[in-house]
Amino acid sequence: MLKSLLVSFFIVFVASECPNGADYKSDLGYCIFPYNTEIDYASAVKACQRVNGNLISLHNLFQNILLSAYIDEYLSTQSTWLGVQSDQFQVWSWNDASQWDYEKWGKQEPIDGNHCAMLSLKDQNWHSMDCAEDRAAFLCAIPATPTTQNTITSTSDYL
Repeated sequence: MLKSLLVSFFIVFVASECPNGADYKSDLGYCIFPYNTEIDYASAVKACQRVNGNLISLHNLFQNILLSAYIDEYLSTQSTWLGVQSDQFQVWSWNDASQWDYEKWGKQEPIDGNHCAMLSLKDQNWHSMDCAEDRAAFLCAIPATPTTQNTITSTSDYL
């Protein structure tokens, strides 16, 4: 007796799509868009907004270490702007409105009067900087667009 066995597998892949020139970083959950041009803080914020992103915010030591690795991978400089600013009372906040739940200031930082910050590759610490006078390259964090791909595999065996 001849029997037909039809087996179908449905596999769903969820990938993330980034804008042209950006790379998805699964360990951070967003795309990284590098800018090797050293510019002031306000110009860096605007450049990230043009690609629907923000300067990077950091929320734990793991992310701080990863960002240091990305500086080394993507930028030809030793530091990058962070998406953080302080008000006149030196109260710091992220420009993406995420919670201020982590900081890693270098020795004697932050300095009064400096209202922006960079992450230094040399010591993996944050250093307060003058927003208008100082220049740095930067990385933008851009939300990834999820994409779904379905794969259907069928096999037929005769017994």
